[in-house]
Amino acid sequence: MSISDKHAIGQRLKRARETLGLSLEEVARKLKLGSYQTISNIEKGERAIKVSELSILSEIYYRDPWSFLSDSAANNKPAQIAWRGSRNATDYSVIERRLITISEDYCLLERINGESRTISDFAWPGSVVCKNYKDIEEKAQETIKELDLGYCPAMILCNALETKYGIRIIHYPMDEYGSAATVMTEEGVTIIINSTECAGRRNFSLAHELFHILSSNTYPLNSMAKYEEKPKGKIETLANVFASALLMPRDSIATEINKRIKRGKIQLIDLIAVAKMFAVSTEALLWRLKVLGSLDKDAVQEIAKSEQFKTIDGENRKDDRRPTEGFSPRFVYLGLNAVKSGKISKGKFCRIFELHRSRFSEFVKSQGFGEEFDYATEVKASFAEYSNHTGPDLASL
Repeated sequence: MSISDKHAIGQRLKRARETLGLSLEEVARKLKLGSYQTISNIEKGERAIKVSELSILSEIYYRDPWSFLSDSAANNKPAQIAWRGSRNATDYSVIERRLITISEDYCLLERINGESRTISDFAWPGSVVCKNYKDIEEKAQETIKELDLGYCPAMILCNALETKYGIRIIHYPMDEYGSAATVMTEEGVTIIINSTECAGRRNFSLAHELFHILSSNTYPLNSMAKYEEKPKGKIETLANVFASALLMPRDSIATEINKRIKRGKIQLIDLIAVAKMFAVSTEALLWRLKVLGSLDKDAVQEIAKSEQFKTIDGENRKDDRRPTEGFSPRFVYLGLNAVKSGKISKGKFCRIFELHRSRFSEFVKSQGFGEEFDYATEVKASFAEYSNHTGPDLASL
């Protein structure tokens, strides 16, 4: 390894360490070195790094080892990441690096499987400007039809975004860092949803982030105030209105509410039932009814503040508070297919999905695959047999 190569690798390692805010001493401890001087010498290019050391540092820095050995990554535009929800934490460097790494891993698996897609495939043209609620309603309806989301969009939104738009969706525990984050790179987009939040909020966050992605040609993602505590600007308002209209279509909501109205009134338990049907929070439904003209603002606020309502709503929405799983079936399938084709090792798979190597088989089975997860021969044979089969002679029936 030449002096220039050692220096270049050392500088990339130093940038990765400083991005995470780690000291030389902390990294030395993680590597179980007696002194931080070894790390310092590597970063200065005064000492070549060993393969074993690079492997461990890659895990510490949440990066692929090759990113330190090649300068190709330096020529790419950096990933953009925007957060949804109140940001209560003070240091986001580690969690942001982790989320970007998850997105990069998903991109890698897509490339291996030949399924990568860029955001320009589905984002609205830059000429699309939503000026009012009517414009938002129209775009929401167009999106429902384009994705074929049907009567209750939340039920299939996640799967539709992954299969039809190629948007990567990951549920990940983000604790106090926010409800969701969107990572955009030249290779596409990943939405990370806080898996610890209730189902209704997760669905709303997903639809909210979808607006930012679809409108990114008009309202660039990086134009949002990244560390704003409580974003209340125009773009955030538009995103909330879009999410509401997408998850609770006007006609569907009107049908369900009208079924339950008796003598001009509707019971609280009926409102909760409708909210559960559309997989949204009851409060989100109330505000949607306000926009549709079924309830006025005072009525919504009165109901939302009612202790009786909070008690009934809480008792009937217990199941919605359960956390969701972290990785989508598509993400797991891409990983397993990459292992099966020999493009990545089981060890790499386990690092991507945060598994101990000993849990590989257990994880595969938990995702509904057999231990060998290879059914290619059986499927081809069955399909060939089916293709050649003309069916029974109708005259003989």
